[in-house]
Amino acid sequence: MALAALKTQRKNLVQSMFDEGVLDNQFNQLQALQDSSNPNFVDEVVTLFCNDAERIVTDLNRYLNCQIVDFNKLDSHVHQLKGSSSSGYGEEHSFGAASSLSSMIESLVHIA
Repeated sequence: MALAALKTQRKNLVQSMFDEGVLDNQFNQLQALQDSSNPNFVDEVVTLFCNDAERIVTDLNRYLNCQIVDFNKLDSHVHQLKGSSSSGYGEEHSFGAASSLSSMIESLVHIA
């Protein structure tokens, strides 16, 4: 009984994340790659994405807090974030945000 309730809760959470745009169809493709020989595949990929995204955002914050901002470093990290966000995790939202940030950095580089 408890296992069935947890499976239902997981299913509802995943559906909610699809509805909110946190996950997209590439997440389904990731799930299709998971099998008995690699039962934790999706968990491992999600964990890698979260760790990479956290590192990139931390670096972006560090660069933005410098007295003299190196826009080339910012742009490089934004491109990394764009690449990571195309892995099934709300690509529409995170890629769009990263693209907007990239455009803003390009504009600032031309001003500076």
